[in-house]
Amino acid sequence: MATPFKMLVESDKLIAGTPNWKGQHKGSNDDQQRLVASLRVGGRVLQGLELVGRARLGIRNAYVSFSLIYLSTDNRRDSVRLGRIDWRPLTAHFNDHPNTPTALVGDVFGSHHHAFDLNWSSKNSAPLKALPIAEEISPDYQSYTELLDGVAVLFRIENATSLLPSPWPEDLFG
Repeated sequence: MATPFKMLVESDKLIAGTPNWKGQHKGSNDDQQRLVASLRVGGRVLQGLELVGRARLGIRNAYVSFSLIYLSTDNRRDSVRLGRIDWRPLTAHFNDHPNTPTALVGDVFGSHHHAFDLNWSSKNSAPLKALPIAEEISPDYQSYTELLDGVAVLFRIENATSLLPSPWPEDLFG
């Protein structure tokens, strides 16, 4: 049975538990942070459906991404990315996939969203690998809190704003 990817994307979701940012690699000086949050759909945790965040401690208020992914439970190793938000990336994204709508061809500077519908492959009945097509987020999110509001809206995760902590330690004097 094929996974109903569109249903997963369009369903209202809730974060289950209390996710925290952790170093992606072992060691106390790990600058690369990762957050994994299980998601509830219809009142139950849906095995394999996750929100994954990535950030760098040394790059405050920029270079953060959140991806909605599905990990198959039938022992396949590949996860399926259903959507991604890149907030204030360090480099531009270039839309050059053959399926890119004409209006979106070229560089996308700044924050952008790799929407499910833009990256759907009818031929494969699955999203395109690595979600190669993105659209600019305008107006851009001005804070991490606004980014979380965007995650809540674009991924339909009602409690994203209240349950996703900042990856950066709080400023003691600021």
